[in-house]
Amino acid sequence: MRLTIMFCLACLFCMSSVEAQKKRPKYNQINAEGQRIGYWIIKGKDGKPLAKGRYNENGEKEGRWRFYISPIGRYADEPDVVGQYENGVKNGRWELVDSRTKVKMKGKFTNDSMNGVWIIYNHLDDKLAAGKYLNGIRQDEWLLFKDDRLMAKGRYSNGQKTGRWQYDYYIDKGNVHIKGEFDFGQERASGKMEYYKVDRHPRFGTEELLVGTGSFLNGLREGRWIEYKRGLNGGELVATGYYDGEGRRTGLWKTTLDAEPFRQETFNDGKRQGVFKTYYDDGTPKYSTAYEDGLELGFFTSYYESGEIRAKGAHTILKDQKDMDTLFYKIELPYEYKFKLVDQDFERLNYNAIQWIDKVDYSVSADSLEERWQEYLSYGLAKEFRIKKLTPRKQYSVRIGEYVQYHINGKEHIKGKYLPKLIIEYNPLTGRKERSYAKTGEWVENDPVGYLRFKYFFKDGVLVRMENNKGRKIDPYTFKELED
Repeated sequence: MRLTIMFCLACLFCMSSVEAQKKRPKYNQINAEGQRIGYWIIKGKDGKPLAKGRYNENGEKEGRWRFYISPIGRYADEPDVVGQYENGVKNGRWELVDSRTKVKMKGKFTNDSMNGVWIIYNHLDDKLAAGKYLNGIRQDEWLLFKDDRLMAKGRYSNGQKTGRWQYDYYIDKGNVHIKGEFDFGQERASGKMEYYKVDRHPRFGTEELLVGTGSFLNGLREGRWIEYKRGLNGGELVATGYYDGEGRRTGLWKTTLDAEPFRQETFNDGKRQGVFKTYYDDGTPKYSTAYEDGLELGFFTSYYESGEIRAKGAHTILKDQKDMDTLFYKIELPYEYKFKLVDQDFERLNYNAIQWIDKVDYSVSADSLEERWQEYLSYGLAKEFRIKKLTPRKQYSVRIGEYVQYHINGKEHIKGKYLPKLIIEYNPLTGRKERSYAKTGEWVENDPVGYLRFKYFFKDGVLVRMENNKGRKIDPYTFKELED
């Protein structure tokens, strides 16, 4: 009897095991010919997914596949590329999502190539661009969008913009209207943009006034520009100056606010260089200094709105040559080349060797893109990137030497000296540590009449002693006298 019961239990166990195996899904199967069949989850060396999808009986990809080509995509288990296969060939709907910008592309493949209309969206699912591809290359009419509204339209030929592109759109909540045209039919593409201020009146309707204009060469700003935008408080900012043909400001630029001087600055290679001045709303000077390579350098003066000097001092530049930023060489490719990556052993290829082109209206010939792609297939296997440039990581503009702050009546308020050094100190007003300039030696504070109020003594930016006008040591927070 006991043996009978044990035999029955064993049979039940075997039957349940068989049934469980029947119900359990079978992944990563191989047929007699060694071909992958059925549903597969392909994983990388780190155990993270690389691809998920189904193979048909001939070992060819079939149906919907998901690919995790970026490190972020693999870590988050979110596919970068999703699309349909028929007998191992890309056919049907495909889409990608950039793991960094969340820009999306959606369209169709036919016979392994991007063809027909494709649409590009931003992270909010607003359209950025729409246009045709022919065998994976941009071709014919393309539309560009801003805030999900048509911004520009033009044509592509073999991956490059061609002919005349028309621009017509609004910015600044509809208060500025921008119109222009680019001609890509020439060897060097040129164009012009015009900025109109939009005035809307409940009784007299809408009126547009030309307030800014500028030219382009090879898609980059060049020559004299008048730029218009509305300030944070509703004022009208108009900047006038020159661009160097590489899209960078150069020389003297002047900005007005509601027709009054607001800012005056000089540029070199797009960075502030030389004289820099700002003004109050009525045009009186507010601040005057100088820049070198985008950092403040030399003497500065600030002013009260009434015109009297508020403070005077100087800046220098600190460069830490021991701490360098390394800029590595990367290959620039548009987002759609992610679709090519799925056909490669992309785990071996360094994803970060590519600098993905963010501009949705890029213009690069098909031959040039193919050269870049072939270069990446080699460069992406390298153990180390090539160094493109080394720059000092820590470059700061710091105060140096004597500093004087004045009362509005011209009497000295605060006076002392700075070391060319940055420090982190506690700010009792904000309750947190903040980066500050390093004071040194004796500092004095006077009242508006000119009489001494306090003396401060610093060492390497640290306050070591504070005295009242009687020369007695006091607590810097309570101002109570202390025993020496």
